[in-house]
Amino acid sequence: MTINRIAFLVGAAIALAVLMANVAHAQVVYQPPLPDPPGTSRVPAVESSQPSAKETPAEWTFKQLVLPRYVAPQNGAVFHDGLVTQTSFTGSCGGKTYCVLWLSESPNKSTDLGEEIDMTLGYTNRVGHLRWLVEGIYFIEPAINDFAAVDLEVGLGWAYARAEAYRSIGDNEGEAGWSRKWTIFSAGFRGEMPMGPRLRLALEGALKQDSGAFDLDRAHLVMGRVGLSAEVGKRFSLITGLNLSHPLTVVHDGRKDEAVWEVGFSRRFGGK
Repeated sequence: MTINRIAFLVGAAIALAVLMANVAHAQVVYQPPLPDPPGTSRVPAVESSQPSAKETPAEWTFKQLVLPRYVAPQNGAVFHDGLVTQTSFTGSCGGKTYCVLWLSESPNKSTDLGEEIDMTLGYTNRVGHLRWLVEGIYFIEPAINDFAAVDLEVGLGWAYARAEAYRSIGDNEGEAGWSRKWTIFSAGFRGEMPMGPRLRLALEGALKQDSGAFDLDRAHLVMGRVGLSAEVGKRFSLITGLNLSHPLTVVHDGRKDEAVWEVGFSRRFGGK
């Protein structure tokens, strides 16, 4: 058994145990973290089941992460097998409309998919306890065609279901060898819980059906994340996490078990 598989199984066991404890006690309120890589949006939460009478002030969050390699959060593909920094600027207006500018860079300015710029505009709300979001994303990929996506997600408590539709943009389809359209469907759980006065544990796991995005094989995968954030002051946090991916079907496109650490920080501006 490989180290990656052991790490995946341990992480999955921890996530399942904590999730079951949460469901049993029903004491943790769902509060997803702010968006990270597109395709796994973590949207500013609508904090209560009833809309507030007052508008939530605009808030901006700057986040920077360092990872040993770039594994696509959409379907576990290795976009860059080397060190990358991933930076995001997230803005939330009124707690419902949000926008994200997300950048991935490699120190050696790679010619593969290590260099990327994504722009997201989304809207999130809830009906009773059921929350939903819709967002559009434009991906700028210097090495290949640009592409766009429309995502729809619904959730209840920690559980969620998500549909992502992608389309390649540009006239280089033949040269790049990329198909025009792909879809990815996900169902899983996502949430945070306090582990102390300044520590928060973030857990995420999902079963994914990939139609062959980025011209890879059709596949079913299990992907997840275990993260820990520590507040240093009121608006500054240190972040670490482990991102996990495991193909459930046999693929011949290079995808395999992945366990990728991340470390970084975030800083909030505005808001309350």
